[in-house]
Amino acid sequence: AARTIEAGEQICISYDKCPECGGRRTPGSYGTDDMLRDYGFVEALPQRWKFMKRKIIFDMDEDESGELTLEWHKKPKEAKKRKAESWLQKEIDRLTKLDSDEDHDIGDMLPQEIYTIHAFIKANILAMTTALKSLQETDESEEEL
Repeated sequence: AARTIEAGEQICISYDKCPECGGRRTPGSYGTDDMLRDYGFVEALPQRWKFMKRKIIFDMDEDESGELTLEWHKKPKEAKKRKAESWLQKEIDRLTKLDSDEDHDIGDMLPQEIYTIHAFIKANILAMTTALKSLQETDESEEEL
């Protein structure tokens, strides 16, 4: 351990931000989608998200009160903000419909596979909704000036 761990202290293992993980600390280099691909699970918060071919990159976490927080690493520039907001809203709508659609032929998929797919869809919806809200709050605060 890098420091003394107290008795009863929760231990968190980070697969995406560890110093020994070959540059994964660099924003945009490794995210929640990569975690699913490489390890087969949707990580709990904190999460790193990359959207629109890495034009949007942010970390999402929870504060002590359970409120979601967002730290931007690559935020859409003003000229591209409307396009990003539109893209995020379309993806939220698409994924919400996909997640609620019961008519999919799942064939021989195992229940755990179905669970993981839905968990990843829900995590994407939450991340996109949080990012969209952050962009829209920026718009509102700029209008007040």
